[in-house]
This record gives sequence, C-alpha cells and structure tokens, in this order.
Amino acid sequence: MIDVVGKKYTTPFSKGILAGSLLKAGLDVDKAYRMAEEIGQKIVSSGVSSISEQDLTDMTHQLLLDDGYPRIASYYEMWHSLRKKKQSLVILLGGATGIGKSTVAFEISYRLGIHSIIGTDVVREVMRKMVSRDLLPTLHTSSFSAWKEIQAPSSFLSAVIYAFELQVSHVSVGVNAIINRALTEGFSLVMEGIHLVPGYIEPRDQTIFHFVLTLNDREEHISRFHARAKDSRRPPEHYIKDIDEIRQIQDHIVGRANKERVPVLENITLEETVTQILNRMYDRLQKEAVTDE
Repeated sequence: MIDVVGKKYTTPFSKGILAGSLLKAGLDVDKAYRMAEEIGQKIVSSGVSSISEQDLTDMTHQLLLDDGYPRIASYYEMWHSLRKKKQSLVILLGGATGIGKSTVAFEISYRLGIHSIIGTDVVREVMRKMVSRDLLPTLHTSSFSAWKEIQAPSSFLSAVIYAFELQVSHVSVGVNAIINRALTEGFSLVMEGIHLVPGYIEPRDQTIFHFVLTLNDREEHISRFHARAKDSRRPPEHYIKDIDEIRQIQDHIVGRANKERVPVLENITLEETVTQILNRMYDRLQKEAVTDE
C-alpha cells in the first residue's frame, strides 16, 4: 500500500480519488481512470512506500502535459490551489420549469465532486410550512400559476410575471440565507430552480457562478415534460396546459439575466451545457488567480 503524505495527514493512495480530481479538471471518465491507473503503477514501480501530496500533484500535472492536455493540466493545478485555500464554490442554475435544470445540476455536482445539491422548490416547500396561505398566497402554488391567486395592481402589468416576481422575492430570502451559509462555512453547493432569478441573489462573492438555462424551441420544451414524466408522479399535462405562462416566465428570466450580465445558455444537450458551464467557471477562476498573483 502506498501512502500519500500531506502536511497534516497521511492517507492511502486511491486511484478513485485521483480519477475524481482529473474528472473535476475536465478529463473524460475513461481517460481519467486510465491515467490514475498509470500513475499508481509508476509509484509502485519506483519502489517507494509513500509519496508526498505535492509530488503526486506534480507527477499528475506533468503527465497531463506529456499526454497533450495543457488546458486540463492548468485546470488540475487550479483546483488544487482552490482546495488548499479551502475556497467554496456556489453554482446557481436558474431557468424556467421543465428545461432540465436538475439534470444539469446533478452532472455538475458529479463532475466537481460537490455533494450538496438543493432545489429552490425545496426552499419554497419549507417556507410554505412556516407561512400561511392567507399571508402569502403566491408561495403556496406553482410559479407559473401563482397569478391565479392574486390580482395585479395594474392592467398594464403581466399578471403572470407580477405574481411570479412576488413568489421569487419571498423564496429568495431562504435562497440567500443558504448561499450565505455556504460561503461562511466554506462548503461548496449546487443550487437549481426557477427562483434563481438574476437581481435577487444578494451575495456578490467571487466564488458564486450564476447561469440561466433556456430552451428556445417550444415543441422541444413540451417533449421534455413527457420525458421527465417517467420519473414523476405528475402527468406532463399538468405543465403543458400552462406552457404559455411557463414560456412567458422564461422570457422574463432571460431578460433579467441579460440586464444583470448573467450568462444565458441554451440547454440543447446535457454534455454541451455542462461543458460550457465548466469552461466558463475555469476561465473566470484562472483570470481571478492571475489577478491575485
């Protein structure tokens, strides 16, 4: 058994953990595990019983360079720097109902090794138990049907958007509390949900990455509801009957994202969307690292 020696601890060498860190840097699954296996064999063949954490990092970084992955080598080095600083990452994925936010959130959390995933609907559900329907009626219904609970103050306002914004303003209290807790305690978090509307997120920490996902094709949007019905008790018709309101909310969120300069990504395929998110994160983190230096 090979030990990896850090400054304050010693742990057994794990190909799985090393592969995970390579995945986080952007290497695909097969290559990550093959490279971890290769590094493990090199350590064993050297005849040593232990290796320092820094030497293991340097060896991995050099192998990435030798195999023609300079960009991934740079990302790998950056993630280790973040880990040393105990810097948390908060990734927020907003967008309309039914466009695949939760699927993207799970994939991002897997790629980055982040164990905390929260949906804003869970936050809303908790708040519903604490606040009565009479006090905040829009909190007790779906985002796209909240307009049925109240009267807009003016005929010049969209009732759908007015009620939606009310719901978002209430849920954002809980959302911002969770984000602040993550930043204060230093743990990483992926949060997804329709309530992550640009302009309502209070913390402006450099480790918060906010994205808005969209789906421009109406028919594709409808088909997503049929697809996700396999894993849901609610029939797709529950959402499709309100597709106009859902699409109206999507346009509103995109408008706010453009105003607040939050990246808007069309979620056509999972792999493409995840790659875009990770690349934007890597690029920004690297620029900030250079600035800090």
